[in-house]
Amino acid sequence: MTGAPSLLPGLTPRLQSLIQSLLPPGSQLRIVRAADPAGDAWRGMATFSRTQEFKAGGTGMTKAEFEEVGGERVKGWWGGNWNGVWKDDDEAGVGKMDVD
Repeated sequence: MTGAPSLLPGLTPRLQSLIQSLLPPGSQLRIVRAADPAGDAWRGMATFSRTQEFKAGGTGMTKAEFEEVGGERVKGWWGGNWNGVWKDDDEAGVGKMDVD
């Protein structure tokens, strides 16, 4: 886990228990907190910002673009934290996330 909220007391065992209950019996699950949960995600993006893929464009938006279309565009574009696309699959509007 990463991000400062992963430092909340009891979060790791609670998440472990919740996810384990969703898995088939006997499935192994190990949740590991990042060495520096509050800083690792930032450092990861800082590293990515120096790659050719980032410099080539198409992986971000300018402040002006964000102000024009807002955060909902980011959610639809990248699926929030998921690098996928949301699709409505049925008449009830229930959808699924396609994840790379």
